[in-house]
Amino acid sequence: MRIISGEYRGRKLKTPKKGIEGYRPATYKVRQAIFSMLVARGMEFEGSKVIDLFAGTGSLGFECLSRGSQLVYFVENNPEAIKYLKTNLENFGVEKSRFRIVPQDVNKFLRKHPDEKFHVCFIDPPYRKGLAIPVIKKLIKNNWIVENGFIVSEVEKDLKIRKEISGTNLIINREYGQTRILIWTKTTNP
Repeated sequence: MRIISGEYRGRKLKTPKKGIEGYRPATYKVRQAIFSMLVARGMEFEGSKVIDLFAGTGSLGFECLSRGSQLVYFVENNPEAIKYLKTNLENFGVEKSRFRIVPQDVNKFLRKHPDEKFHVCFIDPPYRKGLAIPVIKKLIKNNWIVENGFIVSEVEKDLKIRKEISGTNLIINREYGQTRILIWTKTTNP
């Protein structure tokens, strides 16, 4: 899996040969689409703060670091995925001040109010577990995202979004193979 753009462009992330149960790294095509859509809507990664929930081996967070994000939180509770995250961060020579690895369950982590707010939040949960929408509600309720910040979720293609989520505006809802990309902007506190 190669980084698409920026400082680490073309560098390869180490990922497990057998995979990690329940995890599927964002494909090149999906990552390219996500970042193109964000940039087209005014996202400037230079100096941004990003949170990568259900980070897995961190492909979305690494794309942000490569594009100049000031800080990326990788929230992941699987020890095998964390091992690969740490290896990749070390291999890429990412300064420790630019990332935090949070070895915790996403729902537990989001219960608190954050010390700082984020410009972009990526949510790439295991499919068919119904995790994305409750996580977005916690992000909004506990004020994790800056005003007009982006919440990006990669979910199964057949997931139905039945209603708006208070405090957000759904701006993208597109299918890519077996994947659906959803992007919201944070509007106001609920």
